[in-house]
Amino acid sequence: MKLLLATLSLLLLGTSPVMAAEITESDAGTFVLLDKDKKATDLFYRLSKTDGKWVMEGKEPRGTWKNISCDSGCEYTTTTQAELETYFPEDWREHADIACIQNAAQAFCRYSPKDDPKKADYVVIARVTDKPVPMFIRRVTAPAGTKQACAKLSKNAAYEKALSWIKENNRWGAEAGIVRGFKKELDSALGKRKAVWEIGWGLTKSGNAYKLEWAKDKLVITPYLPDKAALLGFREMQQKFSAE
Repeated sequence: MKLLLATLSLLLLGTSPVMAAEITESDAGTFVLLDKDKKATDLFYRLSKTDGKWVMEGKEPRGTWKNISCDSGCEYTTTTQAELETYFPEDWREHADIACIQNAAQAFCRYSPKDDPKKADYVVIARVTDKPVPMFIRRVTAPAGTKQACAKLSKNAAYEKALSWIKENNRWGAEAGIVRGFKKELDSALGKRKAVWEIGWGLTKSGNAYKLEWAKDKLVITPYLPDKAALLGFREMQQKFSAE
């Protein structure tokens, strides 16, 4: 993650226009960082809102998502007009509407040209440098509120089915620690699009490995014999979890 933050801080990507509005959940999503030629890199941002708080995550090549919002308790707040004026030159502010949220580490901003208000582009401002550094990003997921973005995990029949399955199929019983850990992972997946578990054969009553995939209101459970599971990267006494 240090690589991500260092790279972001060094990528000064040019300019564009703006004036103040408000960041809303329609601005949430996954974004790819652009280079100086406005081409996609292999570094990603993900902005989401959980329990009323904005969360920014970053992902390096072949890495996993990590919270890069900054230290615990460092929450995003709405950027003031005076602060916007320190981030964007006057010609930007004259020709576009800008909205930003920020914390001590960075600001996330949307800007829309006044002659094309339906258009929305995005930039992240690194605030940890001596001078604020703008970095252009491009959304790579559908805006929140669209049909695609609304297909997010919630507590439903598939949630209950997954929880019942781990209680019945782990080798230690319904009150085992693996059940409590699985439930925490289930809950952490709420609001995501998809969750996946790879459960080693040494953790299950049957002696088989399992892959559980939860998306929307559907849970798919695929069993694997130990030899096949090992070839696929499963480990006997290991459970892997991911959500996106």
